[in-house]
Amino acid sequence: MNNFYYYLFCFIICLTFSCNTPETSTDSKSDSTPISTEEKISSSDTNSIKENPIKKATTTEEKIAVIRSLYKDIQDNIDDFKTKKKPYTGETEALVSGELTAYMKNGKIVKLSDKAEEDHGPGENEFFFINGTLFFLFSQVMTVEMTEKPNIHVRELRLYFDETGKIIDALVKTKTFKNGENIDMSTVANEKGENLINSTEEAEYYNQLANETIDFFNSKESFDEFYGNE
Repeated sequence: MNNFYYYLFCFIICLTFSCNTPETSTDSKSDSTPISTEEKISSSDTNSIKENPIKKATTTEEKIAVIRSLYKDIQDNIDDFKTKKKPYTGETEALVSGELTAYMKNGKIVKLSDKAEEDHGPGENEFFFINGTLFFLFSQVMTVEMTEKPNIHVRELRLYFDETGKIIDALVKTKTFKNGENIDMSTVANEKGENLINSTEEAEYYNQLANETIDFFNSKESFDEFYGNE
């Protein structure tokens, strides 16, 4: 009889512990779950997402929010990416020299910067990619007047591309700085580039520019060889 109560007591103790042990959740987000525009997209996933997250957004405003999230995450984690540089010199309508800098994750380019110096002044293009698709472009061009005390005309362009390569938003800044004046575009207001939004011709031009810049970066040819100037 004593053995019976002993085994009964052990059974009750085991049952009590098993009932109070937390269950491990096996739930996970499926690829078909829409990404919230508030959700942070990790840079570690920037080029491993099976489906472009911009495609999952349903409205233009949501797509722009996703693009800004992608852009911010790349910029915030820029020091974590592997970099590779390619300096170049050549000639288009005038002499040009510059340097390409690629920021890579898992062997794929997430950002490609092209800083160049031409006869009219310096310029820079920054292309941002997800799974090889251009989703954002920043461009700044400075034009220096050919005078003794030249003014400097600065133009900045920001283009947002959806998953099909269409321009869904465009922001433009322009300002002329007097000779010797500190160049600061941060206080200049953006204006809508209405002529760029939904323009098939402009979208084709900038997507082609991005693809050509990547091709040149990956090429072993010189600037003049690649662009057919020799």
